[in-house]
Amino acid sequence: YNEPGDLLPGTGKGRTDTQIYVTGMRFPLESGTAYANSQYFNPGGLGYEDDPKADQCEPANYRYPWRDNFCETRGTDRPSPLCPLGHGHQGQDIRPATCKKDIHWAVAAENAKMVLISKGELVLLSSDNRTWYEYLHMSGLQVSKVGERVIRGQRLGHVSNIFGTSGTSIHLHFGMKQRLLNNKGELLYGGSAVYIPPYMSLIASYKN
Repeated sequence: YNEPGDLLPGTGKGRTDTQIYVTGMRFPLESGTAYANSQYFNPGGLGYEDDPKADQCEPANYRYPWRDNFCETRGTDRPSPLCPLGHGHQGQDIRPATCKKDIHWAVAAENAKMVLISKGELVLLSSDNRTWYEYLHMSGLQVSKVGERVIRGQRLGHVSNIFGTSGTSIHLHFGMKQRLLNNKGELLYGGSAVYIPPYMSLIASYKN
């Protein structure tokens, strides 16, 4: 894998952060190899300018090394205080083992409860109330109501390309949020949960 914060050239300024924010997390795909890289700036993505005819299923998208894409700038990014530019992509794009939608399972990273369910999107809050996990672009959701509890490794839905009315490439957007403390134990950012870099936590969980 490439180092954290090492974004594709010309795609923004990444955060160099080696912290594993959640130890013991389960990797959010059930099985098979997975490829963390930009779905937006790689072949077939909306921001890929080298070849307009490139397909999202290009082999280049399905090989190592992994590459961080937390804090990528895409022109429509929301504020993200941990990003060096103050805004950017708020999670990590993960491609499943193959370029096929609706067959690869996304699973719960921890024991958690559902706090948001919408089209193709789930947000889970860990049982210790410390970490929010965001799963986007899924099909075939396996949970149906807010407050429902899931266990670590439970199937949540299939990796797909659902994104409003326009669709996106086949990938799982995986985001994490926490309320952060300074070294005095005081809450930062007014006590609001903020998006944190998932890259190193994903690497640790994938190794296991």
